[in-house]
Amino acid sequence: MKASPIRNHCAIAAVFLVLLTCYLGLAWFVYAPRDYYERGGPRLSDPWKDRTKVILRGENVYLGTKLPTTTPPLTNYLLVLPTAAALQCWENPWATLCYMLYFAMFCLFSAWTLAAMQETPSHGLLTAATFLLSPLTLGNAVLRRQDEAILVFFIGLVLYLIYRRRHVLAGAALGAALLVKLGALLLVPLALLHAGRQSERHAGESPPPMRERLRSIDWRYVWIPLLVFAVGFAPFWISAWRARNIRAAVIWDTRTHGKQHLKQLAGLSPWNLVFQRLNSSAHGRLKIAKAIVGYEDFDETGWDDTRREREYALRKARYIRRALCCLAVGLTLAVGLVAWRRFDIMLSLSVLLAAALLLTTKLHVGYFSLLAFTLAPFVSRKWYLFLLYALFGAFLLRADFCKFPGKDMQNAALWMATAVVTLVALLGILVIQNWRQAPK
Repeated sequence: MKASPIRNHCAIAAVFLVLLTCYLGLAWFVYAPRDYYERGGPRLSDPWKDRTKVILRGENVYLGTKLPTTTPPLTNYLLVLPTAAALQCWENPWATLCYMLYFAMFCLFSAWTLAAMQETPSHGLLTAATFLLSPLTLGNAVLRRQDEAILVFFIGLVLYLIYRRRHVLAGAALGAALLVKLGALLLVPLALLHAGRQSERHAGESPPPMRERLRSIDWRYVWIPLLVFAVGFAPFWISAWRARNIRAAVIWDTRTHGKQHLKQLAGLSPWNLVFQRLNSSAHGRLKIAKAIVGYEDFDETGWDDTRREREYALRKARYIRRALCCLAVGLTLAVGLVAWRRFDIMLSLSVLLAAALLLTTKLHVGYFSLLAFTLAPFVSRKWYLFLLYALFGAFLLRADFCKFPGKDMQNAALWMATAVVTLVALLGILVIQNWRQAPK
């Protein structure tokens, strides 16, 4: 595959600048008058502000902050640049604009990477424009000021290096992606399936037997990312060990309050939205839904607040265990499907991402930007696929705005359900179309 020429990159940059101007205008003329970006400074960025000051002082970011970080270290260090610029004048619009432009630049880098992965320059330009036109791409980075654009770029870089068969560099890039967000772990089984010798067979050949596939697995995609991750985290673990507070640097510690882990219900996760709906319904309503998830109604007559809270916690814990079982089964089936049918690596990752995002217990809408990246090559040439692709992103963005600042979870659930149906329809069409095609 040939990389896009310089003029293609310039054309992509031109499309990016036009769209960025439109989104900045929307933010300035529509959302800023509603005080969505806070006139006194971006309150949502206060954790980044605190962590940047700690990093610039040369301290351990996992120990010296008032607002403890629950993300891997590379994310915190990559956010030093926009935060340091914003600290020069912690007032809007300057402070918020620093983050908007910084996250938007990663969208441009991802678009260039996506274009370089395509077979022809013209398809590369079309695919990159499709990705930038998704409401999720710049909508999440500019309007919502979320940092998932950084993760999208790193995962795009891993995919690009796999396409180029630069497996050592791809393994190192995967380790760097893990230092950005642990969700990049989904790339490990995908790389193992696609980077071995079996991916080099020609069109028309039947897939090799499973035993041969296992022998041809490139295990560099296991030990190289783990090595890079361990080296990147080692200074923080050593510092925390010396301070006798090693748990502070364990970012997914389920026993520590405020840490990020899957034993939580949060955000626009379908599981969280269903649980809230079940708890808000009266006895006897939604019987079918309650039977499916094993939710039990209780007669709370005479209960005090302590017993009510204890029962609620037990009910929630049982619900989360069932949700995590469904997540494990869904991911196993998704891995089995892509291992069996041998789809293109981008479609395979789309299937894995959809299973993970739709079945996870806590979810930020920004993670769907990964699907905007992986689906772009398949929807760029057919108008009805692009329509579903654009509507899917628009519905998700609308649901996110209903959640915050609107705090209207009922409408957020409706928009989220619409987005899920649209995504399932789009992925279903793509899987059916690619079912009998040999991988490229």
